[in-house]
Amino acid sequence: MCKKKLENLNTILITKKSQPIAGQDSNKWFATWGSGISKFDGTNWTTFNTSNSGLVNDTVLSITIDAQGNKWFGTAAGISKFNGTTWTTYKTGNSGLTNNYVISISIDTLGNKWFGTWGGGVSKFNGTTWTTYKMNNSGLPNDTILAIAIDKKGNKWFATFGGGISKFNGNTWITYNTSNSGLVDDNTYSILIDAQNSKWFGTFGGGVSKFDDDPLTIKSVSFLDKPTLVISPNPAKSILNITTTTTGKDLVVYDITGKHILHQLLTKEKTTIDISTLSAGVYIYEYSGEKGKLIKE
Repeated sequence: MCKKKLENLNTILITKKSQPIAGQDSNKWFATWGSGISKFDGTNWTTFNTSNSGLVNDTVLSITIDAQGNKWFGTAAGISKFNGTTWTTYKTGNSGLTNNYVISISIDTLGNKWFGTWGGGVSKFNGTTWTTYKMNNSGLPNDTILAIAIDKKGNKWFATFGGGISKFNGNTWITYNTSNSGLVDDNTYSILIDAQNSKWFGTFGGGVSKFDDDPLTIKSVSFLDKPTLVISPNPAKSILNITTTTTGKDLVVYDITGKHILHQLLTKEKTTIDISTLSAGVYIYEYSGEKGKLIKE
């Protein structure tokens, strides 16, 4: 019965930004695309959506739980905070949130909430005051923040779309990109900091980079894997440039409900596809066993 319930959801977002989150009471919280939030207590599933709760939007992109047990949900239309009883909404219209499309959330040791947005930079919320960090007032190289992580020294790490990685120690910004470091790709999607304080960056088209920035250790950046398909630009308005190392297979594109939108047999290593007739939004592509996200502007 639990499996059937899970399969009824449109899309479970199993990414670094929105992994299932375990609460202090051992409940697991799942973000979905278009179906709200699902909570699993080990036996029963409970769904929270815009129809039966105070959730601000049913497309949930990130989840974080603070030290008090409050759940923070980043959605396509703002932030929802849930204390187990009451829902609170934060949007650009009623708070200092810089952009309503909230992709990533992280909480530092002081309890400050850091929200990464699509196109609006970063918002920091200390419970009272909002602070905005963007390209025009900080060292951020790009205003689309797909992941945020905080290391054991309190440094904030921001994965940007097209600008590489930014590190912020509270005063100084440092940017790492393909031009000034060993970062394998500037389209960075995810960050993991391990027990040794090494930083692992997942990228869209280049694989994974590992970075040791502690001066007591050897710095290293390693390229681990190469995808068989690279799409650029992404986001795109009309023309996709496709590069593949494996030809003779179909590129298939679906919308977020799983509906088949288009497919094309790739017979050459480099191909262009016209997507100008597609509606703006997020799509899923599949090629040779690989899946990824395509954004149409």
